[in-house]
Amino acid sequence: ACLGVTEGDWRDLAITALTRLRLDISRKAFIRIRDVGYIELLERIELSKQDPECNENIIKADILAFQGKYNEAAKVYNRANQARKAVEMYLDLRDWK
Repeated sequence: ACLGVTEGDWRDLAITALTRLRLDISRKAFIRIRDVGYIELLERIELSKQDPECNENIIKADILAFQGKYNEAAKVYNRANQARKAVEMYLDLRDWK
């Protein structure tokens, strides 16, 4: 631990920063706890930000989908006029509830 900071504290910081789209802080915290899945998510987000059609809502929906919050992600994709991404997400899951 770093000065008494637990891995759970680092994870809480990383998730909070991620939900607030403070990607730089989130990345550092996930690197600190070696969470490869989230580090890869952040790399994909950085790449997607180069797309002119990418916006904050799409990024938020991608994060929600990664966290398994699929219904919330679908709603955010729809608000971002990206119903196609919501359909693709469900196709990837093969889940049509």
